[in-house]
Amino acid sequence: MKLFKTLLVGALGALAFAAQAQINLRVADVQANSAYEQGLQSFAKRVDTTTQGRVKVQVFAGTQLGNELELVKQVRQGSLDMAQVGLTGYDKFQLLYIPYLFDRGRMMDFFQSDIAKGWRESMLKDWNVDLLEYVYFGPRHITANRAVTKPEDLKGIKIRVPQFPTMVDAFTRWNANVVAMPVGELYISLKTGALDAQENPLNFIVSSSLFEVQKHVSLTSHVQSPRFLMINHKSLERLTPADQQAVRKAASEAAQEIQTRLLAEEDAYLRTLRAKGMTVHEVNVGPFVAAARDVGRSETDKIWGPGVLDKIRTQYGPKN
Repeated sequence: MKLFKTLLVGALGALAFAAQAQINLRVADVQANSAYEQGLQSFAKRVDTTTQGRVKVQVFAGTQLGNELELVKQVRQGSLDMAQVGLTGYDKFQLLYIPYLFDRGRMMDFFQSDIAKGWRESMLKDWNVDLLEYVYFGPRHITANRAVTKPEDLKGIKIRVPQFPTMVDAFTRWNANVVAMPVGELYISLKTGALDAQENPLNFIVSSSLFEVQKHVSLTSHVQSPRFLMINHKSLERLTPADQQAVRKAASEAAQEIQTRLLAEEDAYLRTLRAKGMTVHEVNVGPFVAAARDVGRSETDKIWGPGVLDKIRTQYGPKN
């Protein structure tokens, strides 16, 4: 009996230790039923496997925990461990919405640079948040009921643009009539004529069925900014060094998986839009680039540092 009690106490102790050793992390993304949700599910599986169950990741997709800026706030406060978002509110990242900062296909190359690595360090210092990965997001294009192949084609056009000062400034220079509007009102506004045009990545244009209310898509690729996978630093420090490394490795692999899937789907999106009756226009972006050349310069000199904007454009910006 004494031996049985000893074994029982030992077994219960081992179970209690195992329960204590397991760490649960929560990650959220407003994008549901997408490559981004699939990427987070893959991330969670990788973490579970490589940590042998010591770390479990629960994925919350959609807006059940709030919008993107609310998710970022929760991560900063520590009430949410992780988030994958496009909008962060962090000043260095807001300026990535400068038009034609990157040549199409060069954005992710930039995020391996010393500049981008320095921004990771800045976020940790300023916010106590670790940026695990820059995550691919497709370039933005213009849809309208007429072809837009040069800035003059936007004259008089009422277009919905996200209210980033750099984007508003650029579209104003391109002769457009910029309208502020929640994205949830976009479809009905295009249908009723309250708007003439909008701009977004191809996946959004398809998933939102904008081909039902727009006739043309012009491949302007005028802005490309990544999404961001971040974790509260204290949440990361709860893990052993080995498990922290496992989380970082899983994040890198999941981000690559997302990028590969989205790039493979871009041609399919164009085929879908053509099949739905839209006319797709290739665009010589030179005139757009020239007209927006100085957009955001004073802000970047102050926030990024003098000369950084030109350095990024020289190494990673449009060549034509």
